[in-house]
Amino acid sequence: MGKLLGTNLTNLAGKCDPGGFSQPWNAQLFAITLALCESGKFSWGEWAEKLGKKLASNVGGSGSTGEEGYYESWMDTIESLLDERGFVNATEIDEFAALWREAYLATPHGVPVRLVENDTNQSD
Repeated sequence: MGKLLGTNLTNLAGKCDPGGFSQPWNAQLFAITLALCESGKFSWGEWAEKLGKKLASNVGGSGSTGEEGYYESWMDTIESLLDERGFVNATEIDEFAALWREAYLATPHGVPVRLVENDTNQSD
């Protein structure tokens, strides 16, 4: 997954200042989105249009609203754009999320969570 950005996601997320964001993961999501745009994976305009449609569907449908819903929609939009362009598919995203979940649950309180990608992910 890190090779998608041409950088190590852990390093990128660790350098992101969460000032102005209520949760660190919101700031990290912003930084990842910016890196993807700057690397040409999609344009800011494409992302903004797709996010707007996602947010509008949440308001009229059963999707989450409020700040948490906003950032969940943001993340869904990024995942959707990357899937549409063939950079990563939904199965890969789910597998990566499961690895993070396992790492989080196995990490003692107060210790930074570390995800060690296996050799098969490094060769992508």
